[in-house]
Amino acid sequence: MCSSDLRVATEAANVAVANATPLSGLLALARMPPPFNGHITDSLADWLIEYENFALRMRLDEKGKIDNLRALLNGPARTAYDDIAATVPQADPWTYVQAQLKTRFPEERGLALKEVEFYNRMQKPSESAEVYANALKELSKKVFRNDTPETRNRHVTSQFLRGLASPETRQQVINTDLENPT
Repeated sequence: MCSSDLRVATEAANVAVANATPLSGLLALARMPPPFNGHITDSLADWLIEYENFALRMRLDEKGKIDNLRALLNGPARTAYDDIAATVPQADPWTYVQAQLKTRFPEERGLALKEVEFYNRMQKPSESAEVYANALKELSKKVFRNDTPETRNRHVTSQFLRGLASPETRQQVINTDLENPT
């Protein structure tokens, strides 16, 4: 984030804080979502959840959500918002803006890259097997979000075994699973 973007985001947060109670404003400022850039690897759906939570903590109505939105958008997302802003209707403006952003930044754009990231994820040298497994589980929720938990678990198990740094640990896990089938 460049300094001008940080300044704009800080100004937006200050405006929002001024409209909230002092304590809730400070707490919400501490949990302000990171800017959404609109790059292929960014998830608009995930970001909108963070922004909605921020707006809820700040007690922003629809107008407040729209007034503060631009400050938290960068790059292609800000350009798209500027195009959308001229056509926002009076009735249900927040729903309209969300729908327009979802049209311009569909989830499918980054899904293939996230899948590549999942299948390229290997255990890091300083990472425990448990931390590695948890990282794969979290990533699988994003990559395979429409799959059943069982299917996600199969992906995680396969990649976990493939990505373990130690061949001895890999063999130990395989032997344990063969000895204790579920």
